[in-house]
Amino acid sequence: MRNRILSCMLAAATLFMYSCGGGGGAGGPGGGDTVTLGGIAATGAALANAAVAIKDCNGKKATGTTDVYGKFAVGISGLEAPFIIRVEKAGVVLVSYATGTENVNATALTTQVMSFAFGRDLAALPIDEITMPTVEQITAMETFAGKYISMLRAVCASDPGLTDLLQDFNLFTSTFNASGTGFDMILDLVDVAVSDFSDTGLTVTVGGESVLVDTSIPGAVDFTAIQSAMATAAEAQKAAKGKKVFFLVDDAENSTNSGMYSMWTDGTGLKQITQTLPSAYELCVFQDASAYFMIASGTPEDPAIAGNVYKYSATDGSLANLVAVIQRCEGLSFSHDGNTLAALLADENDDLSLYFLTKSEDGTSLVSTKLPGGGLEPLGWSWEPGNASLIIAGITEASEDSYTSDIFRITASSKTKLTNSPDIIKGYPAVSYDGRKIAYLVHAGDSAETSSSEEGESGSEPEISLHVGDLGTSSITGLARIVDAAMIPDSPVWTPEGKILFLGTDTDEKQYLYSINPNGTGMKKLTAMGTVRMIAVQP
Repeated sequence: MRNRILSCMLAAATLFMYSCGGGGGAGGPGGGDTVTLGGIAATGAALANAAVAIKDCNGKKATGTTDVYGKFAVGISGLEAPFIIRVEKAGVVLVSYATGTENVNATALTTQVMSFAFGRDLAALPIDEITMPTVEQITAMETFAGKYISMLRAVCASDPGLTDLLQDFNLFTSTFNASGTGFDMILDLVDVAVSDFSDTGLTVTVGGESVLVDTSIPGAVDFTAIQSAMATAAEAQKAAKGKKVFFLVDDAENSTNSGMYSMWTDGTGLKQITQTLPSAYELCVFQDASAYFMIASGTPEDPAIAGNVYKYSATDGSLANLVAVIQRCEGLSFSHDGNTLAALLADENDDLSLYFLTKSEDGTSLVSTKLPGGGLEPLGWSWEPGNASLIIAGITEASEDSYTSDIFRITASSKTKLTNSPDIIKGYPAVSYDGRKIAYLVHAGDSAETSSSEEGESGSEPEISLHVGDLGTSSITGLARIVDAAMIPDSPVWTPEGKILFLGTDTDEKQYLYSINPNGTGMKKLTAMGTVRMIAVQP
């Protein structure tokens, strides 16, 4: 551990040391290759379609534009490192510095670090007036970048995933996406911006509040006020906005709207993570060192991933094989602590069963435990907060014409029936984070019709409503309907702050994302796009 820390310190000490003409030319061998400097400009939200200007140590410049995700790749053939980077859009200016053609981040934090080191507000200057840093300024940049990481780690101390992420994170070069996850979520939480510079110091805005920082003594800036404001802003953001919710949009009318999105559970901070859709019919979120991954189960229609569980990376859009199953997976979700995956898997006879999947001792594979479902075919399930049991809606009787169901609690070794009303069809249960409440869908009528007429026309579609009740150790009580059949509710999930998210069909017959209080009040439409499918909440 000590050697690793020492090596990181040595790397930091040389991060900004790059003299002009010292082998940093960007023209490539022979000067004929196309070379780019790429990175991201983000304030939490991506700085999309922004103007990018890059100046080299000789004053030569190159320009470009960020894409909708804040990413840029500007051709710099013929320019020599190091580089000053300036990104601007609608009055927002971000400044950064690169010693070569590695990834470079332009954020409010890089802008503040450089402004503190230079002793002036660099965001207020055109790129021609931003000089290359002196040796003293480079030393100050290294010091201040380290201070910011230390402050962020202190602010995120209650979230081990975020503090682990920051362990080796470099404000200027470590890659991230403006996706509402990982480092970008930290930017969202602390809500930092450059504000103003005067003779008395640099004023920064943190969580909407102005903080004046004394910069009269170069290299000896007191960051106490900023750290305190960051901590206050982060707690206020968490309290007001809740957790992140992820969902997929499949818009046949406008393909640019399709993709993966994230937002806070209060409906703010909508971000399109990617314009690509994983071939999937299940979606859940897993917290892994503060990176949140979409887990997709392969469809039989897509033989490239059929029958396997995949980890979807919001960073590069790749699908990595998480675990191979015997034939196919038809549902999956992680426990609240992220250590166990519940999956509905088919065997060689195409029979479906629920399994718990846990990491092997060496962490390279998953170990499966078949649950005592007793032949139940689940109509959805939800984890209880103890991370050891599921609440499932299971089909208890089925024929060619109809089926019936009840609610059960299942552990690795037991099955307990919680309802005794098979004539009322129940599906897709969702347990609140405190384990006290349950929400699930109820079909109107005596049973769910599944038959079709001899002419091939579908039978009548059963009406569906959303109900909420109290979840006890042996029964469900106090059941009440909170969303009626007119909206055709689907896929309810709870947020940690106690609201229910669900998909609902509006008068235009499109499916939107809604939130509602468990007593049926305060229903709110969260998306303007009416093609939402699959939702999952950050654990």
